[in-house]
Amino acid sequence: MPVLAVVAAFYAVLIPLRIDQHGTLWFAHIGREFLRSAHTSSKLDSIRSTESDFGYDGQFYFFIGADPEHARDYMHVGTEDQSAIRYARIVYPGLSFVLSGGSLGALPVVMLVLNLIAIGGGTWAVALWLRRRGRSPWFAALYGLWPGMIFAVVRDLSEPLAYCFAALALLAFDRRRIGVSAALLALSLLTRETTIGFVIALVLALGLRRRGLAFFAAAVAPMVAWRVALTLWFGETTIESAHSGLKAILPFYGLYARYPFDAQHRLLLWTVDVPLLIAGVGALVLLARRRHLDLALLAVVNVALFVVFLPKNVTIDWGAAARNATPALLGAIYCVPAVRSRLVLAAGAVLLSPLWYLLVAYLLGVRGWYLMTT
Repeated sequence: MPVLAVVAAFYAVLIPLRIDQHGTLWFAHIGREFLRSAHTSSKLDSIRSTESDFGYDGQFYFFIGADPEHARDYMHVGTEDQSAIRYARIVYPGLSFVLSGGSLGALPVVMLVLNLIAIGGGTWAVALWLRRRGRSPWFAALYGLWPGMIFAVVRDLSEPLAYCFAALALLAFDRRRIGVSAALLALSLLTRETTIGFVIALVLALGLRRRGLAFFAAAVAPMVAWRVALTLWFGETTIESAHSGLKAILPFYGLYARYPFDAQHRLLLWTVDVPLLIAGVGALVLLARRRHLDLALLAVVNVALFVVFLPKNVTIDWGAAARNATPALLGAIYCVPAVRSRLVLAAGAVLLSPLWYLLVAYLLGVRGWYLMTT
Protein backbone atom coordinates (compact mmCIF):
# COMPACT_ATOMS: atom_id res chain seq x y z
CA MET A 1 0.00 0.00 0.00
CA PRO A 2 2.81 2.55 0.64
CA VAL A 3 4.13 1.89 -2.88
CA LEU A 4 0.68 2.38 -4.36
CA ALA A 5 0.24 5.55 -2.27
CA VAL A 6 3.45 7.09 -3.64
CA VAL A 7 2.50 6.33 -7.25
CA ALA A 8 -1.05 7.60 -6.65
CA ALA A 9 0.30 10.79 -5.06
CA PHE A 10 2.29 11.59 -8.20
CA TYR A 11 -0.75 11.27 -10.46
CA ALA A 12 -2.91 13.08 -7.91
CA VAL A 13 -0.71 16.13 -8.43
CA LEU A 14 -0.09 15.85 -12.18
CA ILE A 15 -3.57 14.99 -13.47
CA PRO A 16 -5.59 17.74 -11.70
CA LEU A 17 -2.93 20.23 -12.83
CA ARG A 18 -3.38 19.22 -16.48
CA ILE A 19 -7.18 19.18 -16.13
CA ASP A 20 -7.08 22.70 -14.71
CA GLN A 21 -4.86 23.85 -17.59
CA HIS A 22 -6.56 22.09 -20.50
CA GLY A 23 -9.71 20.17 -19.45
CA THR A 24 -10.30 16.42 -19.75
CA LEU A 25 -10.80 16.32 -23.54
CA TRP A 26 -7.19 17.49 -23.97
CA PHE A 27 -5.89 14.04 -22.93
CA ALA A 28 -7.24 12.53 -26.16
CA HIS A 29 -5.07 14.91 -28.23
CA ILE A 30 -7.55 15.18 -31.10
CA GLY A 31 -6.20 16.29 -34.47
CA ARG A 32 -8.06 18.62 -36.82
CA GLU A 33 -7.32 16.59 -39.95
CA PHE A 34 -8.83 13.37 -38.57
CA LEU A 35 -11.78 15.08 -36.88
CA ARG A 36 -12.74 16.81 -40.13
CA SER A 37 -12.09 13.82 -42.38
CA ALA A 38 -15.75 12.69 -42.22
CA HIS A 39 -19.21 13.88 -41.18
CA THR A 40 -21.10 10.68 -40.38
CA SER A 41 -21.26 11.06 -36.60
CA SER A 42 -23.24 13.84 -34.96
CA LYS A 43 -21.34 13.23 -31.73
CA LEU A 44 -17.89 13.64 -33.26
CA ASP A 45 -19.00 16.52 -35.46
CA SER A 46 -20.08 18.39 -32.31
CA ILE A 47 -16.49 18.52 -31.03
CA ARG A 48 -14.88 21.92 -31.50
CA SER A 49 -11.65 21.55 -29.51
CA THR A 50 -8.52 20.10 -31.17
CA GLU A 51 -4.86 20.08 -30.16
CA SER A 52 -2.92 19.97 -33.42
CA ASP A 53 -3.20 19.14 -37.11
CA PHE A 54 -2.89 15.36 -36.73
CA GLY A 55 -3.24 14.76 -32.97
CA TYR A 56 -2.05 11.55 -31.37
CA ASP A 57 -3.13 7.90 -31.06
CA GLY A 58 -5.50 8.49 -28.15
CA GLN A 59 -7.90 10.28 -30.47
CA PHE A 60 -8.74 7.00 -32.23
CA TYR A 61 -9.71 5.30 -28.98
CA PHE A 62 -11.76 8.38 -28.14
CA PHE A 63 -13.57 8.21 -31.50
CA ILE A 64 -14.45 4.52 -30.95
CA GLY A 65 -15.57 5.21 -27.39
CA ALA A 66 -17.76 8.08 -28.60
CA ASP A 67 -19.35 6.37 -31.61
CA PRO A 68 -18.29 2.75 -32.25
CA GLU A 69 -20.41 2.54 -35.40
CA HIS A 70 -19.03 5.55 -37.25
CA ALA A 71 -15.59 6.07 -35.68
CA ARG A 72 -13.85 4.21 -38.52
CA ASP A 73 -14.86 6.99 -40.91
CA TYR A 74 -12.69 9.45 -38.96
CA MET A 75 -9.49 7.44 -39.21
CA HIS A 76 -8.61 8.15 -42.86
CA VAL A 77 -6.37 11.02 -43.90
CA GLY A 78 -4.78 10.81 -47.33
CA THR A 79 -3.44 7.29 -47.84
CA GLU A 80 -3.35 6.60 -44.09
CA ASP A 81 -6.04 4.32 -42.67
CA GLN A 82 -5.92 3.66 -38.93
CA SER A 83 -9.35 2.01 -38.58
CA ALA A 84 -8.65 -1.75 -38.50
CA ILE A 85 -5.51 -1.29 -36.41
CA ARG A 86 -7.36 0.72 -33.74
CA TYR A 87 -10.52 -1.39 -33.65
CA ALA A 88 -8.27 -4.42 -33.07
CA ARG A 89 -7.41 -2.89 -29.68
CA ILE A 90 -11.03 -2.79 -28.67
CA VAL A 91 -11.10 -3.36 -24.90
CA TYR A 92 -10.03 0.13 -23.78
CA PRO A 93 -12.36 2.15 -26.04
CA GLY A 94 -15.11 -0.46 -25.74
CA LEU A 95 -15.02 -0.41 -21.97
CA SER A 96 -14.92 3.40 -22.05
CA PHE A 97 -18.06 3.44 -24.21
CA VAL A 98 -19.91 1.12 -21.83
CA LEU A 99 -18.87 2.91 -18.65
CA SER A 100 -19.66 6.35 -20.08
CA GLY A 101 -23.14 5.15 -21.08
CA GLY A 102 -22.58 6.54 -24.56
CA SER A 103 -22.26 10.07 -23.16
CA LEU A 104 -19.77 12.23 -25.04
CA GLY A 105 -19.43 14.53 -22.04
CA ALA A 106 -18.56 11.70 -19.66
CA LEU A 107 -16.22 9.86 -22.05
CA PRO A 108 -13.02 11.91 -21.51
CA VAL A 109 -13.34 11.50 -17.74
CA VAL A 110 -14.03 7.76 -18.01
CA MET A 111 -11.02 7.18 -20.27
CA LEU A 112 -8.74 9.05 -17.90
CA VAL A 113 -10.07 7.32 -14.78
CA LEU A 114 -9.75 3.91 -16.43
CA ASN A 115 -6.07 4.51 -17.11
CA LEU A 116 -5.45 5.79 -13.59
CA ILE A 117 -7.12 2.68 -12.14
CA ALA A 118 -5.02 0.56 -14.53
CA ILE A 119 -1.79 2.21 -13.37
CA GLY A 120 -2.78 1.58 -9.76
CA GLY A 121 -3.86 -2.00 -10.45
CA GLY A 122 -0.70 -2.81 -12.36
CA THR A 123 1.53 -1.30 -9.68
CA TRP A 124 -0.34 -3.21 -6.96
CA ALA A 125 -0.05 -6.50 -8.86
CA VAL A 126 3.71 -6.09 -9.41
CA ALA A 127 4.27 -5.04 -5.79
CA LEU A 128 2.28 -8.00 -4.44
CA TRP A 129 4.14 -10.39 -6.76
CA LEU A 130 7.49 -9.08 -5.49
CA ARG A 131 6.42 -9.42 -1.87
CA ARG A 132 5.30 -13.01 -2.49
CA ARG A 133 8.79 -13.67 -3.87
CA GLY A 134 10.41 -12.19 -0.75
CA ARG A 135 11.61 -8.95 -2.34
CA SER A 136 10.87 -5.29 -1.68
CA PRO A 137 7.62 -4.16 -3.31
CA TRP A 138 9.19 -0.74 -3.90
CA PHE A 139 10.60 -1.92 -7.22
CA ALA A 140 7.00 -1.81 -8.48
CA ALA A 141 7.19 1.99 -8.31
CA LEU A 142 9.55 1.81 -11.31
CA TYR A 143 6.59 0.55 -13.32
CA GLY A 144 4.00 3.02 -11.99
CA LEU A 145 6.36 5.97 -12.52
CA TRP A 146 8.01 4.77 -15.74
CA PRO A 147 8.09 7.87 -18.02
CA GLY A 148 6.61 5.84 -20.87
CA MET A 149 3.59 4.98 -18.73
CA ILE A 150 3.15 8.57 -17.59
CA PHE A 151 3.19 9.53 -21.27
CA ALA A 152 0.53 6.89 -22.02
CA VAL A 153 -1.78 8.16 -19.27
CA VAL A 154 -1.69 11.80 -20.37
CA ARG A 155 -2.49 10.78 -23.96
CA ASP A 156 -5.41 8.40 -23.35
CA LEU A 157 -3.51 5.40 -24.73
CA SER A 158 -4.34 1.72 -24.30
CA GLU A 159 -1.02 0.60 -22.79
CA PRO A 160 -1.84 1.14 -19.08
CA LEU A 161 -4.88 -1.14 -19.22
CA ALA A 162 -3.11 -3.78 -21.34
CA TYR A 163 -0.10 -3.98 -19.04
CA CYS A 164 -2.34 -4.02 -15.97
CA PHE A 165 -4.02 -7.15 -17.34
CA ALA A 166 -0.57 -8.64 -18.03
CA ALA A 167 0.67 -7.92 -14.49
CA LEU A 168 -2.49 -9.44 -13.00
CA ALA A 169 -2.04 -12.44 -15.30
CA LEU A 170 1.48 -13.03 -13.99
CA LEU A 171 0.23 -12.78 -10.41
CA ALA A 172 -2.48 -15.36 -11.17
CA PHE A 173 0.10 -17.58 -12.90
CA ASP A 174 2.33 -17.39 -9.81
CA ARG A 175 -0.64 -18.59 -7.74
CA ARG A 176 -1.12 -21.51 -10.18
CA ARG A 177 -4.41 -20.14 -11.49
CA ILE A 178 -3.49 -20.96 -15.05
CA GLY A 179 -6.97 -20.50 -16.54
CA VAL A 180 -7.39 -17.07 -14.94
CA SER A 181 -3.94 -16.09 -16.18
CA ALA A 182 -4.78 -17.10 -19.76
CA ALA A 183 -8.09 -15.17 -19.63
CA LEU A 184 -6.33 -12.01 -18.38
CA LEU A 185 -3.72 -12.29 -21.11
CA ALA A 186 -6.51 -12.69 -23.68
CA LEU A 187 -7.95 -9.39 -22.44
CA SER A 188 -4.52 -7.77 -22.58
CA LEU A 189 -4.01 -8.84 -26.20
CA LEU A 190 -7.40 -7.42 -27.13
CA THR A 191 -6.26 -4.17 -25.52
CA ARG A 192 -2.73 -3.96 -26.96
CA GLU A 193 -0.93 -6.78 -28.75
CA THR A 194 2.43 -5.81 -27.25
CA THR A 195 1.73 -8.13 -24.30
CA ILE A 196 2.38 -11.13 -26.56
CA GLY A 197 5.81 -11.53 -24.96
CA PHE A 198 4.14 -12.55 -21.70
CA VAL A 199 2.21 -15.27 -23.50
CA ILE A 200 5.33 -16.61 -25.21
CA ALA A 201 7.38 -16.64 -22.00
CA LEU A 202 4.68 -18.35 -19.91
CA VAL A 203 4.06 -20.95 -22.61
CA LEU A 204 7.78 -21.74 -22.64
CA ALA A 205 7.71 -21.97 -18.84
CA LEU A 206 4.82 -24.46 -19.00
CA GLY A 207 6.54 -26.42 -21.76
CA LEU A 208 5.54 -27.03 -25.36
CA ARG A 209 3.23 -29.86 -24.44
CA ARG A 210 -0.51 -30.17 -24.02
CA ARG A 211 -0.77 -27.80 -21.06
CA GLY A 212 1.41 -25.10 -22.63
CA LEU A 213 -0.32 -25.30 -25.99
CA ALA A 214 -3.75 -25.11 -24.35
CA PHE A 215 -2.62 -22.01 -22.45
CA PHE A 216 -1.38 -20.43 -25.67
CA ALA A 217 -4.62 -21.17 -27.49
CA ALA A 218 -6.78 -19.77 -24.68
CA ALA A 219 -4.74 -16.57 -24.51
CA VAL A 220 -4.33 -15.93 -28.24
CA ALA A 221 -7.50 -17.34 -29.87
CA PRO A 222 -9.82 -14.40 -28.93
CA MET A 223 -7.40 -11.89 -30.44
CA VAL A 224 -6.98 -13.93 -33.63
CA ALA A 225 -10.73 -14.42 -34.04
CA TRP A 226 -11.45 -10.72 -33.49
CA ARG A 227 -8.76 -9.63 -35.95
CA VAL A 228 -9.95 -12.06 -38.62
CA ALA A 229 -13.49 -10.71 -38.21
CA LEU A 230 -12.21 -7.11 -38.50
CA THR A 231 -10.18 -7.93 -41.61
CA LEU A 232 -13.25 -9.40 -43.29
CA TRP A 233 -15.42 -6.48 -42.16
CA PHE A 234 -13.05 -3.62 -43.03
CA GLY A 235 -11.16 -5.20 -45.89
CA GLU A 236 -7.99 -3.89 -44.25
CA THR A 237 -5.19 -5.55 -42.28
CA THR A 238 -5.15 -5.18 -38.50
CA ILE A 239 -1.35 -5.48 -38.44
CA GLU A 240 0.56 -2.22 -38.15
CA SER A 241 3.25 -2.03 -40.85
CA ALA A 242 6.87 -1.55 -39.78
CA HIS A 243 7.64 0.17 -43.12
CA SER A 244 11.06 -1.53 -43.15
CA GLY A 245 10.70 -4.64 -45.30
CA LEU A 246 13.21 -7.38 -44.49
CA LYS A 247 15.35 -4.86 -42.62
CA ALA A 248 12.89 -5.26 -39.72
CA ILE A 249 14.59 -8.56 -38.81
CA LEU A 250 17.94 -6.83 -38.28
CA PRO A 251 18.80 -6.25 -34.59
CA PHE A 252 18.49 -2.59 -33.56
CA TYR A 253 17.48 -1.52 -37.07
CA GLY A 254 14.62 0.54 -35.66
CA LEU A 255 17.10 2.67 -33.74
CA TYR A 256 20.08 2.97 -36.07
CA ALA A 257 17.75 3.73 -38.99
CA ARG A 258 17.24 7.06 -37.19
CA TYR A 259 20.96 7.88 -37.23
CA PRO A 260 22.30 10.58 -36.99
CA PHE A 261 20.32 10.91 -33.78
CA ASP A 262 18.48 14.02 -32.74
CA ALA A 263 18.10 14.87 -29.04
CA GLN A 264 15.00 12.69 -28.58
CA HIS A 265 16.69 9.61 -30.04
CA ARG A 266 19.77 10.15 -27.87
CA LEU A 267 17.37 10.34 -24.94
CA LEU A 268 15.78 7.09 -26.10
CA LEU A 269 19.19 5.42 -26.36
CA TRP A 270 20.35 6.29 -22.84
CA THR A 271 17.08 6.06 -20.89
CA VAL A 272 15.33 3.13 -22.60
CA ASP A 273 17.62 1.04 -24.78
CA VAL A 274 20.83 0.92 -22.74
CA PRO A 275 19.22 0.21 -19.32
CA LEU A 276 16.89 -2.46 -20.73
CA LEU A 277 19.66 -4.07 -22.77
CA ILE A 278 21.72 -4.39 -19.60
CA ALA A 279 18.73 -6.11 -17.98
CA GLY A 280 18.43 -8.38 -21.01
CA VAL A 281 22.09 -9.39 -20.79
CA GLY A 282 21.59 -10.18 -17.11
CA ALA A 283 18.61 -12.37 -18.00
CA LEU A 284 20.73 -14.20 -20.60
CA VAL A 285 23.27 -14.93 -17.88
CA LEU A 286 20.48 -16.43 -15.76
CA LEU A 287 19.45 -18.61 -18.70
CA ALA A 288 23.03 -19.77 -19.22
CA ARG A 289 23.27 -20.69 -15.54
CA ARG A 290 19.79 -22.28 -15.63
CA ARG A 291 18.59 -20.13 -12.71
CA HIS A 292 15.05 -18.72 -12.48
CA LEU A 293 14.35 -19.80 -16.04
CA ASP A 294 10.75 -18.56 -16.09
CA LEU A 295 11.74 -15.04 -15.00
CA ALA A 296 14.75 -14.92 -17.30
CA LEU A 297 12.61 -15.99 -20.27
CA LEU A 298 10.12 -13.23 -19.55
CA ALA A 299 12.87 -10.61 -19.64
CA VAL A 300 14.73 -12.02 -22.64
CA VAL A 301 11.61 -12.34 -24.81
CA ASN A 302 10.37 -8.84 -24.04
CA VAL A 303 13.76 -7.15 -24.40
CA ALA A 304 14.19 -8.91 -27.75
CA LEU A 305 10.74 -7.85 -29.00
CA PHE A 306 10.64 -4.29 -27.70
CA VAL A 307 14.26 -3.17 -27.65
CA VAL A 308 16.41 -5.28 -29.95
CA PHE A 309 13.81 -5.70 -32.72
CA LEU A 310 11.65 -2.64 -32.05
CA PRO A 311 10.58 -1.54 -35.56
CA LYS A 312 11.41 1.76 -37.20
CA ASN A 313 7.82 3.03 -37.15
CA VAL A 314 7.82 2.78 -33.32
CA THR A 315 11.16 4.55 -32.84
CA ILE A 316 9.74 7.64 -34.52
CA ASP A 317 10.16 9.52 -31.22
CA TRP A 318 10.91 8.97 -27.55
CA GLY A 319 7.28 8.70 -26.43
CA ALA A 320 6.31 5.95 -28.88
CA ALA A 321 9.38 3.85 -28.08
CA ALA A 322 9.23 4.34 -24.30
CA ARG A 323 5.61 3.23 -23.93
CA ASN A 324 6.13 0.25 -26.25
CA ALA A 325 9.20 -0.81 -24.26
CA THR A 326 7.16 -1.17 -21.04
CA PRO A 327 6.93 -5.00 -21.34
CA ALA A 328 10.74 -5.09 -21.32
CA LEU A 329 10.71 -2.92 -18.19
CA LEU A 330 8.29 -5.34 -16.53
CA GLY A 331 10.51 -8.24 -17.55
CA ALA A 332 13.46 -6.53 -15.85
CA ILE A 333 11.46 -5.90 -12.66
CA TYR A 334 10.30 -9.51 -12.53
CA CYS A 335 13.96 -10.59 -12.55
CA VAL A 336 14.57 -8.82 -9.21
CA PRO A 337 14.15 -12.05 -7.14
CA ALA A 338 16.94 -13.65 -9.21
CA VAL A 339 19.49 -10.92 -8.40
CA ARG A 340 21.54 -11.40 -5.25
CA SER A 341 23.69 -8.27 -5.32
CA ARG A 342 22.17 -5.22 -3.64
CA LEU A 343 24.56 -3.01 -5.60
CA VAL A 344 23.29 -4.40 -8.92
CA LEU A 345 19.68 -3.93 -7.83
CA ALA A 346 20.35 -0.35 -6.72
CA ALA A 347 22.14 0.50 -9.99
CA GLY A 348 19.34 -1.05 -12.03
CA ALA A 349 16.69 0.85 -10.09
CA VAL A 350 18.50 4.13 -10.74
CA LEU A 351 18.86 3.50 -14.49
CA LEU A 352 15.16 2.60 -14.81
CA SER A 353 13.90 5.46 -12.66
CA PRO A 354 12.30 8.73 -13.78
CA LEU A 355 15.15 10.56 -12.05
CA TRP A 356 17.67 9.07 -14.51
CA TYR A 357 15.38 10.03 -17.38
CA LEU A 358 15.08 13.62 -16.15
CA LEU A 359 18.86 13.89 -15.58
CA VAL A 360 19.73 12.63 -19.06
CA ALA A 361 17.07 14.85 -20.61
CA TYR A 362 18.57 17.86 -18.82
CA LEU A 363 22.10 17.00 -20.00
CA LEU A 364 20.85 16.62 -23.58
CA GLY A 365 18.94 19.89 -23.47
CA VAL A 366 15.55 18.14 -23.80
CA ARG A 367 12.51 19.35 -21.85
CA GLY A 368 12.08 15.99 -20.15
CA TRP A 369 9.20 16.87 -17.84
CA TYR A 370 7.26 18.53 -20.66
CA LEU A 371 7.92 15.61 -23.02
CA MET A 372 6.45 12.96 -20.74
CA THR A 373 3.56 14.93 -19.26
CA THR A 374 1.98 16.69 -22.27
